[in-house]
Amino acid sequence: MGVEERGLVDTCKILISGFLGSAAIAAVVIDFVRGAKARNPKLLYLRDPVMGDADLGFYVNEDIRALFCEGLVPIADIITPNQFELEHLVGRTPATVEGMVAAARGLGLSTLS
Repeated sequence: MGVEERGLVDTCKILISGFLGSAAIAAVVIDFVRGAKARNPKLLYLRDPVMGDADLGFYVNEDIRALFCEGLVPIADIITPNQFELEHLVGRTPATVEGMVAAARGLGLSTLS
């Protein structure tokens, strides 16, 4: 039985997702999160946009990165990118901690203060 069938969407407080290995899986997660948040408006979605790191570069392909930027991050309430991932999400390289915070705020997350 799945999460929806067990009524967990109605009662859970936070939904977390991390590494996604294909664009097809990312698309399913986008649809699920949208539906879950519509069903439970108090539900928080935490997205760890696992895409790569400074040492190894990207370890997901471009179509998955595009889905993160255009589909998953915009519906997230909280994101936990590393610096490399944040730079990709905002399209620039902030030089200071303050610049990183400003870049993150620019993503429009509802819970970032």
